[in-house]
Amino acid sequence: MSIADATPFAPVLAAARVMASYPHRWWFAGGWAIDFFVGRATREHADIEIGVFREDQMTLRRPR
Repeated sequence: MSIADATPFAPVLAAARVMASYPHRWWFAGGWAIDFFVGRATREHADIEIGVFREDQMTLRRPR
């Protein structure tokens, strides 16, 4: 486990690693996006919202 994995941001860092191979633009949305903006975890999160452009959505649904 790296130092980054021990931070409150570990879940979104893990999601970013999964999304790293996605060939289109994507971003964090919702509560985690706010936490990144303010630079700290403001509360516990039950989920991670990731946004993509509509025209790129089907790329996520294709089997790898």
